[in-house]
Amino acid sequence: MDLFFNPKSIAVVGASPSQEKLGNVLLKSLIKRFKGIVYPVNPKYKSIDDLKCYAKVSDIREAIDVSVLIVPSGMVLQALNDNVSAGVKGAVIISAGFKETGRSGASMEDEIKNIISKTGIRVIGPNCMGIYDSFSGVDTFFIPEDRLQRPHKGGLSIISQSGSFAVSIMDTLAMEGIGVARVVNYGNRVDVGENDLLDFFAGDENTKIVALYIEAVEDGKRFIETEKK
Repeated sequence: MDLFFNPKSIAVVGASPSQEKLGNVLLKSLIKRFKGIVYPVNPKYKSIDDLKCYAKVSDIREAIDVSVLIVPSGMVLQALNDNVSAGVKGAVIISAGFKETGRSGASMEDEIKNIISKTGIRVIGPNCMGIYDSFSGVDTFFIPEDRLQRPHKGGLSIISQSGSFAVSIMDTLAMEGIGVARVVNYGNRVDVGENDLLDFFAGDENTKIVALYIEAVEDGKRFIETEKK
């Protein structure tokens, strides 16, 4: 789990120079906050915001720790396979259009699970806001600051299956001057879920308190055992 919160490099698959695009908002948030290196990925462009843009992640010579996918759902499988080929260990799939949309979306989600089981890549999402980390600067919440304030550093970490709740609580905490360590919305949970995150936060020196907003627990026994920590 640590690679998601303390990566040295992040690729943004679906980065865009257009301010109207979510891929641009996400890229700018990372450029502003993230302490590591950011690589825009989009075959349509040579550069974005003065950064060299790559056609695909496997074209990047340097090692990529985490890839953030913000592309149409129909492009996710190809992008995820390319990440595997490039040796990426973790992916945050922001893209929607999976089981929440019906049978065809659920089928694509099953394909993501197959890739995970065969390759061992860790995945947060799909259909999620992803991660906000006040310490490392990882910020995949694709909402501009004038619409979503970011809380300052604190000891509270939040795990939320609901994206709308994660956004609402972040904005409220920021307005109230309450700091956070990390906020995670994991969406459809094809891989990383509440148990993985709770287990990580239990040993995280920046996290003093954990708050959860979840709709269902995948493994109740593990959840209770982890909660006791």
